[in-house]
Amino acid sequence: MYLSTVTIRKGHDDLLSAFDILWSKGIDINLTIVGNKGWRIDGFIERLLGHQQLNKKLFWKERLLDSDVAELYQKSDIAFIASEDEGFGLVLEEGLANQVKVIARDIDVFRERNYPNLYFFSGGPEGLSQKIIEVASLNFEKIPDGAIRTLKDFTSGLADIFRLI
Repeated sequence: MYLSTVTIRKGHDDLLSAFDILWSKGIDINLTIVGNKGWRIDGFIERLLGHQQLNKKLFWKERLLDSDVAELYQKSDIAFIASEDEGFGLVLEEGLANQVKVIARDIDVFRERNYPNLYFFSGGPEGLSQKIIEVASLNFEKIPDGAIRTLKDFTSGLADIFRLI
């Protein structure tokens, strides 16, 4: 599952290309993209809506309630964050809190987190597809309560930085 506004910097194109690689190898795996259409993304939306796996192994959900998202997490094994740039990356903590493994692009803002069940990829679609195969076979390691940083923790830390300025 990938939860974010569908925009260029969020890496949706790499994610879909990685799944195309997996599907071409005969791997039975689904991808659900959850998020509203953003800006400057018409080419990707055309690719998504015209994809041969749409509504078979590829699903796009828009405007979901929090309860719908929670239900999707319960049905998912892996959450993805393919963003090329990010401020916080809420899905990382949200996925782990929902007992889902998370595969994130190897960027600094994600590397500062040291959690079990968090895996990093680099190298575009090929690197991501290889990481998906690797992570899919791993068991989820229980994370202690309170170990996952919340958005409130993040904003508190950010406020501390601004106080120093």
